[in-house]
Amino acid sequence: MDLNEVLSRRDEINGMLLNVIDRATNPWGMKVTRIEIRDLTPPVDITAAMAKQMKAEREKRAEILIAEGEKQLAILRSEGEKRAAVLEAEGRKEAAFRDAEARERLAQAEAKATEMVSEAIAKGDVQAINYFIAQKYVDAFGKLAESDQQKPSSSRPSSPPWPPPLAGWVRSSKRLVFPKTAGRKSWMRCMTF
Repeated sequence: MDLNEVLSRRDEINGMLLNVIDRATNPWGMKVTRIEIRDLTPPVDITAAMAKQMKAEREKRAEILIAEGEKQLAILRSEGEKRAAVLEAEGRKEAAFRDAEARERLAQAEAKATEMVSEAIAKGDVQAINYFIAQKYVDAFGKLAESDQQKPSSSRPSSPPWPPPLAGWVRSSKRLVFPKTAGRKSWMRCMTF
């Protein structure tokens, strides 16, 4: 029987010793009722081997716990990264959907405005075309103002860095809109904004 068995089966060994000693002392008229092994002192080499074995077991359990912790950490980290990627993709999808929806609404509004201007021109309303041209002019002016090419001129600091006023430009473009037979008075009537 090895030391581990002796330590784990103390009650069984106590019972066997009790029977043996009780039989040995019975002829003398003695009755032994209890025997208990309280302390076992194994040889030094066995004690050292047991200490090494216990230390190895503790280190093994510690390494297993560390490995389990690293495994859980890797799993949780990858699940977090996966969730973040999914949320980011959903955000991009939602943003793209909203951008497309906004472009669609803008195109519908542009189509409606063009249709209304076309109907007004067909009815002979010149103010509609003036509005349409002025709107395009303002859009072009806005793009020009935002351009990186627009820088104040150092040679002429008093001159403004923008085109002539809107009304003057619209007046000068009447030949594009009206045939040469249109009179000045009818043109000026439609210039009221």
